[in-house]
Amino acid sequence: MTTKAIKISDENYRLLASIAGEMQREEGRPISVDEALGKVLSRPKPRKTMLDLAELKDDKEFIKALETAYRESRKDMGRKIPSW
Repeated sequence: MTTKAIKISDENYRLLASIAGEMQREEGRPISVDEALGKVLSRPKPRKTMLDLAELKDDKEFIKALETAYRESRKDMGRKIPSW
């Protein structure tokens, strides 16, 4: 594996070092800042929840988002999705 030099602010470095420290306490082994950064960047993207629908202004956009959320929730449960 090759390494690259990057510029990072002191604040971001402290945050990464803090995350690495937490990971080290949890896993009981040394964790590098590079490994901590990799874990942070590979985290799954947060899914939208029903509370996010409150931000929508347009009725059509709200209905579409609600239908999409409903269909995704049914897929997660392995249930059949009724067709309208």
